[in-house]
Amino acid sequence: MTHTTTRSFDTERQLLDTTVNYCLEHLRRELRTLSGCLDSLQAVRDALGVNDGEKLLSAIDAQDQTENMLAELSADRSRMVNRLAVALHMPAARATLGLLQRRLEPSGRKIELQAARRQVRNLAKSVERLCRGNASLIAHRMDLTRRLLYALGAGNNGAYHKTGEIQASTSAAT
Repeated sequence: MTHTTTRSFDTERQLLDTTVNYCLEHLRRELRTLSGCLDSLQAVRDALGVNDGEKLLSAIDAQDQTENMLAELSADRSRMVNRLAVALHMPAARATLGLLQRRLEPSGRKIELQAARRQVRNLAKSVERLCRGNASLIAHRMDLTRRLLYALGAGNNGAYHKTGEIQASTSAAT
């Protein structure tokens, strides 16, 4: 192996190492943000469960902060993909953490990258499940409230009228 080839190999290895470090740091930020997202979604669920408006408003405020962090992470992810593309010598549209992982020799870094990817994937699934659950709970509550108002004498538009008297709809076509 020539000196130039050795230097090229070392440079390539350094590029992969720095890319792995960058990706691991990004994945750690994603984990922290997803964990905060999960906590805020759970706070919404808890507030809905006990019908506590104050807690619900507080939880929604926390979600707003998490949304801002998620927007920042999206931009960070784009930068990470661009770094991956450079390290893997391919277009960004094809560069993935899985491809980076396959290029690594068996080591603790490779295992660490695999574990971080798995944790992010699992936590993202948990966030999605809780989000869907909260949406179902809110839809159920809204439907229950609508049916309750209707049973108590409110019209379809939510306006009360005397029991037994049909209120003409203002939105009906004539």
